[in-house]
Amino acid sequence: MRTNLAKDFVPTIIDSRPLLPRLASELNALEHELKLAWPEFKRHPLHAGVRIAQTAVRRGRQILLAPHVLAALTTVALVVVIVLLAERTLPRTIASAEPSELVHA
Repeated sequence: MRTNLAKDFVPTIIDSRPLLPRLASELNALEHELKLAWPEFKRHPLHAGVRIAQTAVRRGRQILLAPHVLAALTTVALVVVIVLLAERTLPRTIASAEPSELVHA
């Protein structure tokens, strides 16, 4: 009993359209959702605001708790801190030197 793995694996592309048309369709979808939510917001602005905040917090948690996101953010923060520290501690001899003082090799 032999199976051919090449026939079983079929990669799919979710959306192969260029970036601007995809962005336009997302903005249209957002506009549609906002039009649907507006009457509820007009009637109960406080409840709608609380629900929006809860949804934003829930989505933020999902994003931050996704695999490798915290590690990536930590890595970026460390790189920025290292660059800032290195920039402060390195001598500024070349940046502050006059053009005539620079030695050409």
